[in-house]
Amino acid sequence: LLALYQQTDPLAARIRALAAVVARKLLERIATFSMDNELIGALEGEHLRLWAEALLSALIEPVADGSTSCNGMAPPYDVSIGSLRLLELLVAQFPMSVHPLGERLLPALGAQMSSVHAAHTIALTHPGAGVDSERLCDVDGNALGLEAHAAQLFDVFAAIALSSRLSKLLKPVLTELFFALLSFVRIPSVAQ
Repeated sequence: LLALYQQTDPLAARIRALAAVVARKLLERIATFSMDNELIGALEGEHLRLWAEALLSALIEPVADGSTSCNGMAPPYDVSIGSLRLLELLVAQFPMSVHPLGERLLPALGAQMSSVHAAHTIALTHPGAGVDSERLCDVDGNALGLEAHAAQLFDVFAAIALSSRLSKLLKPVLTELFFALLSFVRIPSVAQ
């Protein structure tokens, strides 16, 4: 699965997204049903650390603004959102796999936040220019698009905040994170 996820061919975006979904589902089952601490310890050692490294590398890639699609399929939101969902699971259920990469975690998420914010700004200033994100869904029926992407990104930050091992990474950037969150808030025209 990791080899499929790490493909760099732009046409392999759908395969990369599916690999992230399958990996997440497998890890959810292991976290839910496994009472074998030795198995979880072995997974958190090398295997999941490699996944975490691959996810951080993928998160540095810019986010599409939703104005293009590949072969009539959803834009690359599914790769980014799938990566974020898997990273959230790793942070929440397998924190030892992410802990060694702690110093690289926030810069990768910050790059993703900047990219999502830029795409969000484009979508707000040019309404109707992109794909109708309300109708885009992944293979599980979960929403895709800029709003779903931003929400998933903040879910990862929330998982980091709840992690006893990783929460200390957020203290220096809480102010920036708060202002980033505010930048995504839309004020209804009635309230303006």
